[in-house]
Amino acid sequence: MRVTPGVADVLVIGGGPAGATTALRVAQLGHTVIVVERGAVDRQYSSAQSIAPGVVPLLNLCGIAEKVEAEFARSDGVMLLWADEHARMASDNKGFHIARPAFDSALRNSAVQAGAIMLAPAVVVSAERIAGAAYPWTSRVLLGGTSFQLRTKLIVDASGKRSGRIRTRISPPLIALIGDWRCTAMGQCSIVEAANDCWFWAGPLREGIATAAVFFDPRASKLARGQPISDVYRWLLKRSRLLGHILEAEMGTAVACDASSRYVNDPIELDLLRVGEAAISLDPLSSQGVQMALTSALQAAVVINTWLRQPSHLAAANTFYRDRHYEAIQRSFDNTRANYSEAARRFGTEFWRCRSGSEDRASAETTLRTPIPLPPPSVRLELAKGVRIDRTAVVRDELAEFAPAIVMTGSARPVSYVDGVPVGELALRIAPGISGVELVRAWSEVLGKSAAIKALAWMWQAGVIAALDSRNA
Repeated sequence: MRVTPGVADVLVIGGGPAGATTALRVAQLGHTVIVVERGAVDRQYSSAQSIAPGVVPLLNLCGIAEKVEAEFARSDGVMLLWADEHARMASDNKGFHIARPAFDSALRNSAVQAGAIMLAPAVVVSAERIAGAAYPWTSRVLLGGTSFQLRTKLIVDASGKRSGRIRTRISPPLIALIGDWRCTAMGQCSIVEAANDCWFWAGPLREGIATAAVFFDPRASKLARGQPISDVYRWLLKRSRLLGHILEAEMGTAVACDASSRYVNDPIELDLLRVGEAAISLDPLSSQGVQMALTSALQAAVVINTWLRQPSHLAAANTFYRDRHYEAIQRSFDNTRANYSEAARRFGTEFWRCRSGSEDRASAETTLRTPIPLPPPSVRLELAKGVRIDRTAVVRDELAEFAPAIVMTGSARPVSYVDGVPVGELALRIAPGISGVELVRAWSEVLGKSAAIKALAWMWQAGVIAALDSRNA
């Protein structure tokens, strides 16, 4: 890929997981992309991190799954002391323990191999947009003491929590104090423990070394009264039932960071897109920050590809990205409340109550529908009560577009495709009184008979269609 000096399709500000993944995928789609990363590309982090097993398919898309499997240890599970007084091992959550320097480096290397240009350490000093220009954004970049101008069509803000955009907090303030310890007794499991007015996490960084973090409300702590971070950190860790006896000696100085969940109201501006923590930061209890970063980056790449190749689909691209953004906010809100509610029932303190909301709130877990036998072929059908067909933004061949979608009362998201079958389009052919045999015959012309029968079965079992007289039964 040839890149004209000073000119590119896309400027990505930030080379963390979200920025590197966006650059990787955008470059793979054939666009010129430059990443400006303010830290050195080999910068070191002190702390370990856990990533959930759901991140593996995303790592495959990024081309680093094998490297992660080879370099980082699989978790043996989570030692959990949360909803009651007894610790238990949750062995169904076997993700990875990662060290961020190597993980981020693997993503950045993949982006460079795909054709992205990585500038580090560098910083974007200013960025000005000129409406109507072929390259609307003119940014001033400082690299190694030298300042130069860069003109791009689009900007991706992947600067994380440093982003200057005003963000709304999802939950009350949360501060994390994090440090590394000599620890030979942890093995390959991580630890999550709730206490009266805080919670703890710990995980292995490398052999004999572990990272330990404590999360608490800064408004009601010794930190708010001016005590040193290191003193507050050690004092809180002594209260941990699971960590107090296995952390042997502190290494280095504890650091503090804002762990509050926040989001921007709109992740899109004119020719600008926000990804990762520049758009939404999740509660650390989810262990899904990296997964969210990669997901939003891959979604952003679709939007960018659409903006550049099919500008007539701009509305569909923007709707797609905003919908996914608002869904992530709601999912984070629901999951956080559900997790904190468990500890609130145990402790009943203000720390937990203000994060859990009403204990009467319905569980966020999805109730699976019990399969229902298909109706006899001659039964007359119609769309079920509360079902309508609408347009929604979907991804097709790495571009966003609008497509018919099935919208059901109480459903979190419209459905256009199921296993690659355009069920929204098929639903448009459902006239009241049509039989299952007639539907299969009509759909078979497009899908083939086997896929048509499966589509009919899914619609019936999902409650999309019903017998014509079912409302009066």
